[in-house]
Amino acid sequence: MTTHSLTKSCAKVREFLNNSERLVVIHHWDSDGVASASIIDRSYHRDREIYYVVPRIGDYDPKSSIDIEYIKSLEPDLVLILDYGIPAQEVMNISKTLEKPIAVIDHHVNECLDELMCNPLAYGLSEDNYPSTTLVLRNLIGIENSDDLVLLGIIGDIGWKYRETPLSKWIDSRCRDLGIEIDDLFRVSRIIGSCYRLFRLQELSRLRYELSRYGVKYIAQSNAYNHVIEDLDREVRRALEGVKVLVDRGNLKVFELESNYYITSLVGRHLAKQFRNSTVVLINYVRSLGRSYAYIRSWSKDLSKLIPKLRAQGFLVGGKNYVLVITCNSAKCNEIDRVLKFIDNM
Repeated sequence: MTTHSLTKSCAKVREFLNNSERLVVIHHWDSDGVASASIIDRSYHRDREIYYVVPRIGDYDPKSSIDIEYIKSLEPDLVLILDYGIPAQEVMNISKTLEKPIAVIDHHVNECLDELMCNPLAYGLSEDNYPSTTLVLRNLIGIENSDDLVLLGIIGDIGWKYRETPLSKWIDSRCRDLGIEIDDLFRVSRIIGSCYRLFRLQELSRLRYELSRYGVKYIAQSNAYNHVIEDLDREVRRALEGVKVLVDRGNLKVFELESNYYITSLVGRHLAKQFRNSTVVLINYVRSLGRSYAYIRSWSKDLSKLIPKLRAQGFLVGGKNYVLVITCNSAKCNEIDRVLKFIDNM
């Protein structure tokens, strides 16, 4: 029944997408989100008016992250949300405000909407089989002309962990068929990550266009974005020198960081690799955004089970099996103690 409902919902999303002449695409800023938007562009730009909107980077509250009035002024037939894992209720609120149909294509843990949601995880399927929104576009929406971008979304989201998934042989095979090296995918993902973490929105938009028109290999072989990678590397080195330990309980480590840029997940992943036997929590105050984020990663605990519990407690949280990101209400993220209790009780 779950698979049947998912297939039916995805078919309805595909129908709306194919019948909409004026489209607004709201997409996440990371590799999977940008690659997903590029897939839509590659498939539909010739006979559609398409407008792209990137939410305010680091902001998962649609009331502040998305310019609803701007979208309303575009008078779209359909608003498509790609890879931006906001709660289902927020999607419904946007739809009511815009008085327009909204379709969601995603792979983050979420509640299930009655219709126009193509998200296998919301229907109870495994992230191992759907590690990216790009793969959802391919396998469930049926867009099959963009496997270079599908691969980019997967590698951008799970990196070398792809080798542990049921898709590993398919990924390696498609890379060979397309003449793409795994390192090419990592390089392009790194370029996209550098752009959004440093708030280089114009370059992010250019990447979306170039990926659509010229493909992954073109970007991988270009030197045009080397300066962005170098700028981010300097920021990360500076940030790691400033990380402070707040809690060290062996199997749980909590760190604190202040930074100018949105490098929360990058520093958090670095710490998680360094302390693989511990659940790692990084509280990052991003000065330019005026807010803090709690990045939580565990290699052994399924953190996705906490998402509905934390949302029920009023937390703005998103994530997947082994990683959560919480938008904090205060600069010091004072509510983190409540989160740690949830983790302790797992």
